[in-house]
Amino acid sequence: MSKLCTIVAIVLMVTITGCAAMKITRASLDDTVRDYQQLIRWQEVPSAAVFVSDQMKPAYLEQATGFNRVKIVDYRIKAVDFSKELKKATVIVEYDYHLKSGLTINTIVDTQTWQYFEKTEPEGWRLTSYPPAFP
Repeated sequence: MSKLCTIVAIVLMVTITGCAAMKITRASLDDTVRDYQQLIRWQEVPSAAVFVSDQMKPAYLEQATGFNRVKIVDYRIKAVDFSKELKKATVIVEYDYHLKSGLTINTIVDTQTWQYFEKTEPEGWRLTSYPPAFP
C-alpha cells in the first residue's frame, strides 16, 4: 500500500508541477496543498515528503516521527495567505487526531509555509516548514 501511495504522490506531483504552462497561481497552490494534506491524513508521510523542499527533506522526515504516535482523523484548511509576487504562501491547517493509544480527539494547528520554486528544485510549490509537534 505504501509503494502505491508513493507512486500516486509522484504522479500527482508530476501532474501538478510538470506542465511548462503551469504558472504561479492560487489554484496550483490549492491543488498542491490539498494533495499534501490528503497524504498526511492517510499517514503516508514519506509520500507527502515529495512536496517538501529538497534541502529540508531529511530534517522534515526526522521531525515527522510524531505522526507515528497519532492517527489523523480530519483536517481543515483555515486560512491561506498567497503572494504571487513573492512566490510564497502561508497556510493554516487544523488537524484533528487521537493518540494511537487512546480515543480522545485533539486538535493541533499547523502553520505551513510554501514557496514556489522555478529553477533550484523541480518546478512547483514546496513546503518549507516542518511538521507539527504532536505530543
